[in-house]
Amino acid sequence: MTDTLFEKSVVYICEHNEDGAMGLIINKSLSQKELDGFLQINDNLSIKLKNADKKTFLGGPVLIENIIILHTNDIVTENAISISNKISISSDEKILKKISTVNKSKYKIFLGHSGWTGGQLEREIENGDWLIQKSSIDLIFDMPKETIWEHATKSLGIEINDISSFGGSA
Repeated sequence: MTDTLFEKSVVYICEHNEDGAMGLIINKSLSQKELDGFLQINDNLSIKLKNADKKTFLGGPVLIENIIILHTNDIVTENAISISNKISISSDEKILKKISTVNKSKYKIFLGHSGWTGGQLEREIENGDWLIQKSSIDLIFDMPKETIWEHATKSLGIEINDISSFGGSA
């Protein structure tokens, strides 16, 4: 994969069905300068993020003007969508206020998301563009962003330096 946005990215797949897939890049946070740039362009976004702390990530290149919050199920809002028995997703502005009131809550705020059309992600996986593994709360929320990719590859038993991104014939 030559796309630099997805290079060394760990994407949590939130939804996957015959129509396509939607995921969030969990290890590419926005720098304060990048976040400030987004906020200058979009006043509405600035108002929404005003009271949120800076756990803000670039979820992907699709609809970067939209806020998505990935969080543990101890944060409850009426519009949250359960992804698993431990994780939900929401774009409800009310959740930004709730985050600060739930002490043990784990969450990440994303601008945009990653999206694939029906069959596209499957083709990329078959092509060897992605490695697959089960998710965990620790991987998603607790690990420093700088170590997520390395941990994810090592937990698969892969020495990533032994894999070539180029194919050929012998």
